[in-house]
Amino acid sequence: METSPSRRPLLSVAFLALLLAGASSALRTPTPPGLVRPAGGLVALVGGTVVDGTGAKARPGCTVLLDGERIRALGEELEVPDGAEVVDVSGRTLVPGLIDMHGHLFTNLGGRFVNQLVPFARLYLAGGVTTVFTAGEEEPADALAFRDAQREGSEVGTRIYSAGPYFNHKVGNLDFMTALDGAESARAMIEDWKDEIDGVKVYTDITPEEFAAVVELAHAAGLRVTGHLGSLSATRAIDLGIDRLEHGLYAMSEFGRPNPADPFDIAYLRGLAEVDFDSGIGAALIDKIVASGVVLDPTTVILESLFAGPLEIVPDRLRYVAPHRRPLVVQMDRALAAMRGRAAEPEEWRELVERVLDKQRELLRRVHAKGGKIVAGTDPVFLDVLPGWGLHREAEHLVLAGLSELAAIRACTLDAAEALGLEAELGSIEAGKLADLVVLAGDPTQDITALSRTEMVWQAGARFAPAELRESVVETIE
Repeated sequence: METSPSRRPLLSVAFLALLLAGASSALRTPTPPGLVRPAGGLVALVGGTVVDGTGAKARPGCTVLLDGERIRALGEELEVPDGAEVVDVSGRTLVPGLIDMHGHLFTNLGGRFVNQLVPFARLYLAGGVTTVFTAGEEEPADALAFRDAQREGSEVGTRIYSAGPYFNHKVGNLDFMTALDGAESARAMIEDWKDEIDGVKVYTDITPEEFAAVVELAHAAGLRVTGHLGSLSATRAIDLGIDRLEHGLYAMSEFGRPNPADPFDIAYLRGLAEVDFDSGIGAALIDKIVASGVVLDPTTVILESLFAGPLEIVPDRLRYVAPHRRPLVVQMDRALAAMRGRAAEPEEWRELVERVLDKQRELLRRVHAKGGKIVAGTDPVFLDVLPGWGLHREAEHLVLAGLSELAAIRACTLDAAEALGLEAELGSIEAGKLADLVVLAGDPTQDITALSRTEMVWQAGARFAPAELRESVVETIE
């Protein structure tokens, strides 16, 4: 499958409306000596408070024993075996490795669609995100090759599960997509990719016939289907068998669709701010999401970025951008600000955006209260939502929506692992599972922002220092 050149002219409003970015060929960066301490032997993490990801209350004074790549045992009275390396984590909190359910390995850098394989993979890991599902790639072959290199140990970074190409009916301004032309072409595309990808991402203009064909063959191949919807309502997609819904309220066409030529369509946003979840379509959709077991991945942080950004969640984000590319980031910020300014006066715009974000949180609160499944994803297509930091902010949005801190942590860990079908290996601190753990300075069960205070990260028993990971990719985004 061919893709078009990845370097394109400045800012596409259609791209902004659809919250998408693309990628260019990877520049491989050799792993600096000492960046990773490989798994091996027995390691005892002693004295910390364990939040195991299951939603159970925190366990202070707990010892976690790692044996190579896996967790051997944990407990408050666990004896440390002779010969084990002891790591004192007193006063710290241990959580499972975080999982970003809507990651990407590319960004829009001032209107240029560019792969960021090495820097993004390492920044995820530095933020405690030991696993990511990348929900679509512009150049899937490059991303899948990088995924395989990471799995083989020749690249350092988050553990990658990738959806590969987007499945969409038409190309429009996003000309890196392969346009489907009916159910047969959808079947052919699935056949081409099913043995390479880890899931399927459908996009905004897919037809019902194409979607049904994709779901049928994807499920037959053991692949789960997620989607940024538009042409199909969430209700229709659930009826046709979708497994996960991306972007929450913003991509539920029951409540309207944004103007593809205007990402800041104020009439559309005003409609979202007035959605009624007490009756009619809104109430019925919540009941359907819950009853079907479909997973909701709201990615509220990228909506916040688009409508209210640039966000101040990444300390000195320009530090990671090559100096000669930094003006592009500033140019992007100014272009977005100008487009918001044309949509409404600043005070009116701020009030409207907050109402829309509140409505998104209300959707999450109601789905969660009825027992629905929510995970955390970020869609990091703008550099104010860099990997790692974006998921920390998304967890904050879940708490703002009314989930408890323990529930928000579970959304970032065990619930995400279950949504990927990986709960036997990932998502919780339990004996027998892979040793994916994050050591935090602070207690995220009392203050969810503590998720951002990563001090140590283990991925399948290999140990990393977040500061060193970040330092290794300074000035590499370009």
